[in-house]
Amino acid sequence: MQKDLKTPNILTGTGFVIAFAGTLSGILPSIIGAILILAGLYMLSESLSLKAFERALISFLIAFISVVIFFTLILKSIVGLIFGSFKLSPAIIAISGMTFLLGFLISYILSLISAYFFFRAMSEVSEAIKHPLILLSGVVVLIGAATIIVFGFGIVIIAIGLLIGAIAFFTAPTELKVSEYSPPDLPPEKELPPGR
Repeated sequence: MQKDLKTPNILTGTGFVIAFAGTLSGILPSIIGAILILAGLYMLSESLSLKAFERALISFLIAFISVVIFFTLILKSIVGLIFGSFKLSPAIIAISGMTFLLGFLISYILSLISAYFFFRAMSEVSEAIKHPLILLSGVVVLIGAATIIVFGFGIVIIAIGLLIGAIAFFTAPTELKVSEYSPPDLPPEKELPPGR
């Protein structure tokens, strides 16, 4: 049985391109790209009976929560620093600094979890359609999330991972032969002698 993967591949690849642009231009393209990636992975998952869509959805939801927490706590710490500077209050400045570090730490941990689920999704799709470049995209994004703590250098690596993802899905096979599963024939049960 042939599975047509052309449409989900184009959707997912386009999503990766827009998400890549989002790393350079802002959050709106990233959201649009994420929606297209999820749409493509949903179609792939339905067609090939995968869990890639669920894992990618978890990944993007965690990433969204991470961004909200980061900007909320960072904004709070900046306001506290400004207010503390005007009031010349070391306590307020110290609390604001701790809020900043807490926000960064929570966001960093959540981004790692998000990247792990993304890696799992890409790994499953890569194995299903036999296209290693998709797995490479997941690996590079995971490395980028882990190294984002190094002066934000990980953002560049994540962008490269998204670009690899776009290339991977645009070059992925558009048709896949899936053999129907049939359970093996079991040997007939032996009849036990009477009295046993």
